[in-house]
Amino acid sequence: MTKASDVKPPCATVAATAGVSGGIFGVMWGFYSGISDPREFSPLFRVAHVTGSALGDGLKFGVLAALFSGTRCASQRLRGQDDWVNSSVAGAIAGTAVAATVGQRGWTLLQAAALAAIVAGAADRYLIGPVGDHEVVAVPQLEGRGREASGGSKQIGSVEMASFDDVLRVPAWISQYFNKHL
Repeated sequence: MTKASDVKPPCATVAATAGVSGGIFGVMWGFYSGISDPREFSPLFRVAHVTGSALGDGLKFGVLAALFSGTRCASQRLRGQDDWVNSSVAGAIAGTAVAATVGQRGWTLLQAAALAAIVAGAADRYLIGPVGDHEVVAVPQLEGRGREASGGSKQIGSVEMASFDDVLRVPAWISQYFNKHL
């Protein structure tokens, strides 16, 4: 039997999903920044400015998210490991792309790649943590269709779906901190 966690989508799907999510975030960001621009515009030009800002930022955020997620996925598949190194590689490539699009060259391009790699790797390593270093958050079971499989998960066809409480996981150090200090 194949578990749902064992079925991995193609990297193109991961990149496309991230691109759409990043694009939606970028549109919201651009809409807000376009509306909050303090310059005086005529009403028609204000609408054009807000629309251009929203679409431009949506495109930028979408491409950046797709590039980062697609590169992280490809690195994970090539290396066969899911760790912070994949995020560092993706951060370096995405940071280089961002720096190159704003006209940076040479040493500044390398600095942008290094900074993005360090930030992405550190975020993955210290905020998310290794995949096996998660604890299950106690949540009620959801009733669903399908027959019960081992461990409270549901089996739908030949794929075993994770139960709701298996999906909500937090890094162990976060739950340890709150258990200790609350």
